[in-house]
Amino acid sequence: MAIPKAHYSLAILVILFVVSNSQNACNPECKAKEPFNCDNSLTFNRTGFPKNFTFGAATSAYQIEGAAHRALNGWDYYTHRYPERVPDRSSGDVACDSYDLYKEDVKLLKRLKVQAYRLSIAWSRVLPKGRLTGGVDENGITYYNNLINELKANGIEPFVTIFHWDVPKL
Repeated sequence: MAIPKAHYSLAILVILFVVSNSQNACNPECKAKEPFNCDNSLTFNRTGFPKNFTFGAATSAYQIEGAAHRALNGWDYYTHRYPERVPDRSSGDVACDSYDLYKEDVKLLKRLKVQAYRLSIAWSRVLPKGRLTGGVDENGITYYNNLINELKANGIEPFVTIFHWDVPKL
């Protein structure tokens, strides 16, 4: 499926954000207020973008959902077996608990006036045994349906990816 021209890459948005913020480095008034108290809210807004530019946000399932109601995945095994290899010894066990708080998360996206949201589906939430032959977890399907419906009800277009470095543990 081709991506519509209206949906420009999030990478472009990040680059433009960095460039817009770097403009303050040349602003003597801003330089005097450094490092963190320069108001650059006027330098980054929608006016410089085409009317059909879509503003969005993106997350990955492992980083925000938490491990509630899903099987373990490759990252879980790694962070549990080698916690010392993660600088702050964190894991995806709780993460941001978006699994339970997705309605609040969608409200935040709406407050930010996000038009699109790229999410990933955790293999371990829909295929707990890592394969279709191992069965599908209907609760996982219901969770993603509810999330997508909540996004649409709030005028946010969902973009779904099935792989974000989250592989099933076979």
